[in-house]
Amino acid sequence: MLRAHGKAVIIDMRRDASDRALRNSVKSMGLSRIGSLTMNWTFKWLRRTAYTKNQFEEFISRTKFPRHDIRDSEDSIGFEIWLEKDSDDELSVPDWIDPSLVETS
Repeated sequence: MLRAHGKAVIIDMRRDASDRALRNSVKSMGLSRIGSLTMNWTFKWLRRTAYTKNQFEEFISRTKFPRHDIRDSEDSIGFEIWLEKDSDDELSVPDWIDPSLVETS
């Protein structure tokens, strides 16, 4: 739960991240050849289940967050989704977020 005027951020991969952007991101990590191959494969695998910006807009429209901002990450393979709560109204965790990942303190 968020306090009044609390902010939350979600960092996630973009479904539309290009192969080139994925390769550039992995290259910047300075991994070994095997590490780079593994990370490229992992990113491509994860991208299959990632969401688009439009999907996030749809998800957020079903919540009680009056303000949000979806920012492209610097590496262009992800998003930062910023959500802000207005008042003391209780906000439940949206059904598209795994509740076990939410800190309630």
